[in-house]
Amino acid sequence: MELKGTKTGSIRRLALSRLALDALRRQRAAQAQEKLCAMGRYVDEGAVFATPLGGRITPMAATKAFGKLAKTAQISTTRLHDTRHTAASHLIVGCRTDARTAASVLGHTTPNVTLSIYAHLFADAQRAALSGLGKRLERISAAAANGDSVPDLSSDGHEMVTVASMTKKNARKNERSLVEARRLELLTLTLPA
Repeated sequence: MELKGTKTGSIRRLALSRLALDALRRQRAAQAQEKLCAMGRYVDEGAVFATPLGGRITPMAATKAFGKLAKTAQISTTRLHDTRHTAASHLIVGCRTDARTAASVLGHTTPNVTLSIYAHLFADAQRAALSGLGKRLERISAAAANGDSVPDLSSDGHEMVTVASMTKKNARKNERSLVEARRLELLTLTLPA
């Protein structure tokens, strides 16, 4: 089997999660056991996943093996390549990863490639983000109306500014301008530089 490089010819380095590192350690231990069982017939070609004698696994063999495992585990995704799309979906929607970072993880040359393939997911994430923003602004508005503490959005969000010193009448009167100022700060923070 011929070992080919990447489409772009570049080498990518990725940080791995603890889950992935643990899986790779288990795989290394399994390979060490296979080497012992092969009794000198194991030819180590440096592959992370190999045949019981160390040979490289073809992409089709990997896909078929994954399909059998997926069926046994009753996973609806039975194509190995579908796991890439599942990972992308979790990055974009579940982890709210920006397009540039998702592109680098997925190995896309530009974020435009990622956006063209997963545009629908970014739209869903955008709707969720804007819904969260609306809820936050509603809480700020309610806090200002009640004279409670409201988050100082010009900082990292941890510092609090109080409007308790205002009378309720002044708080309600100034509520609209305070909320508008906070909205402007939020928009400024989210606009690209």
